[in-house]
Amino acid sequence: MEGDRISRARARIEAAAARIEAAAGELAGARQMVGDPELEARYNALRAEAEEALAGLDMLITRLDPDNFEDPDASTRPQP
Repeated sequence: MEGDRISRARARIEAAAARIEAAAGELAGARQMVGDPELEARYNALRAEAEEALAGLDMLITRLDPDNFEDPDASTRPQP
């Protein structure tokens, strides 16, 4: 039951991250057309804050359910 709740939370977070990335892509295209340095600085600050928040959420989820963690670097590490 707890695992289902964590899985649903992870799915919501991943969906939110996908929406953020899609919006960031749209903003990047608009930014190239506009060329507003202040807007670009605000965008970069917001993106960094979002990445930090997502990393924190991922760490929290991993602590709550370490068996469900998928290590993206596992395939590049040598096996003992």
